[in-house]
Amino acid sequence: MLLTARLVSFASSMVSLVAAALLVACASRPAEHGVNADAGSADTAPVVATDFIPIANLPPGFSHLATHDTTFEFGLRSTYDGTEGVYRNSVGEDVYVQVMPNRDPGAILDEYKALYTDANYDPFADLIVNGHPTLRVLRYPVIDGMQQERYSLWWINGAFLVTVGATHDPESVLALATATGH
Repeated sequence: MLLTARLVSFASSMVSLVAAALLVACASRPAEHGVNADAGSADTAPVVATDFIPIANLPPGFSHLATHDTTFEFGLRSTYDGTEGVYRNSVGEDVYVQVMPNRDPGAILDEYKALYTDANYDPFADLIVNGHPTLRVLRYPVIDGMQQERYSLWWINGAFLVTVGATHDPESVLALATATGH
């Protein structure tokens, strides 16, 4: 029992250390990409990837851990650069806001949807979030040896593909998606 408590304490310390390292790395370089959804005007700045990552006014139970640049992989061959906000919800799940700037974000979304062509269920539902048509995706990954529901939301905003998820609770993923304001 003492060994288990020490392992849990060690694991908690490691998570904190990784989160701190991510925060330092993120603070040392901007996570903004050069594809703008809106060229901006004299009154507004161009929209950049980090604009989609909420840090303040988060839904109840969410904490922002870090924001960083990363590469997203779909299937076996496709990778896309983007920015990711990392959050933890009240039940300890890590939830992500991922933003991929691209000249054709619809093609990326179609590529992702094609991964489900052989699914024996309908993984997609259409919603409206922040005024945008949004795709809710339900998948069943194996977690802790059991198949579990995980929800995510996907939408296009200008030259950006935005994803939020995945979590067991469709309402909390919707709340975080709404908090993006986009």
